[in-house]
Amino acid sequence: MKENEAKIEAAHKRLEENTKKIMEEENAARKKEAAQKAFQRWKEKKEYLKEKNKKEKERERAMKEKQQEALTKRMKDNEIALEKWNTKKEIILKAKAKEKIIENRKEDLKRTEKKDKEAIDAYEKCLKKKGEMYEYEKKEKKCNFSLKSQARPPWRFPAKLFSKVF
Repeated sequence: MKENEAKIEAAHKRLEENTKKIMEEENAARKKEAAQKAFQRWKEKKEYLKEKNKKEKERERAMKEKQQEALTKRMKDNEIALEKWNTKKEIILKAKAKEKIIENRKEDLKRTEKKDKEAIDAYEKCLKKKGEMYEYEKKEKKCNFSLKSQARPPWRFPAKLFSKVF
């Protein structure tokens, strides 16, 4: 019986060792499987984050591109507006320059008309003066002629003159 018991106990020990081995193998298999699952989750998470990062970069690139397009469009609009403003400004400045030239011409014309009028007035005054001088000289000559035509008697003492006259 001792032999039987020893055999039973040996079998029991083998069975225990086998179960322990099986448990260890199962444990190792579970650990391996858990590690495999953890690795798989990590890998999936890494892929997910990689995709998310890629999408984020794509979205940022698209946003920057949109902003650049908006900036470019705004710059073009500003340039067009500036060109329009410059053309309007040039047109206005040209119109003002023409207006100023016309105004200067009018002023020059008025000045020349005024000078011409003054010259004409001065000429007329001169003619009038000359005419008056001519008339005066004519009268003077007439008077001188009449005085010269009457011969004056020689000079006498006034006392004798008065006595004869009265």
